[in-house]
Amino acid sequence: MSAFTDASSLIFFKTEKYQYKISNIFDASCCPRPHYCIGLILSGEATFKDSSNGDEVLVKRGDIIFVPMGSRYVSLWTGDPDITYVSMHFAFDKSEAFPQKSRYRFCRIALPDYEKTEKIFLDMLAFSKASDIEKLSLLGNFYSLLSEILPCLTKKEDLPHDIRLERVISYIESNYSRKTSVEELARLANMSVSRFFPYFKNEFGVTPIDYINSYRVGRAIILLMNDSSLTVESVSEAVGFESSAYFRRVFKSVTGYSPRQYRKISSEL
Repeated sequence: MSAFTDASSLIFFKTEKYQYKISNIFDASCCPRPHYCIGLILSGEATFKDSSNGDEVLVKRGDIIFVPMGSRYVSLWTGDPDITYVSMHFAFDKSEAFPQKSRYRFCRIALPDYEKTEKIFLDMLAFSKASDIEKLSLLGNFYSLLSEILPCLTKKEDLPHDIRLERVISYIESNYSRKTSVEELARLANMSVSRFFPYFKNEFGVTPIDYINSYRVGRAIILLMNDSSLTVESVSEAVGFESSAYFRRVFKSVTGYSPRQYRKISSEL
């Protein structure tokens, strides 16, 4: 039952329609995606180049492109002359199917009933202005679509982690908004600080503090995108940074952009 309820805990959802003429380039090579994305190509075609491993995925009219959370990439679009696509951006809180730390690859998906799929995508454009009852109906279609897409996805190889570190990560993700010390995390792992610090860095490639800050930035991005009225200072405080100036520095080191810049460009596919 837990997996089912977790999978239903949307913390971010947005649908947008994009239109261009002849060509378009979207560069997110230095800007990790803060959400998952599924985009339906209505006209034109695109090549998605994964910046982490060089993989390329070509999509054409009628295809769905699946973009994993946390991915960095460049998408190159061409039209004859039109480029049109609809994208659903989403993130769940602690879903086992769509986790915060993505384990999926870029993927091209072609569902058998294009007309049905197109209707779902186009109908979802009305989500932000729909009534609560209408939103329930629209979300039902969204979850139905995900149930068709999920079996089509391919996963990266998961590297097994020490169960002690899994306990630490779970704690960080549940307590990211409060001050947490390396000493506290080391106790959770039943290790000394001198043992825990290099062990954690070897396992995850970053220090414990860098991991915490990166996770906080991910949560800050969701807040920035969910509510345009929130100030950078209020977002900084909400995710656990003691200083908005430090938050800005960390945010730019993680994403390559300031919080205000990221807010402007983050919704595109």
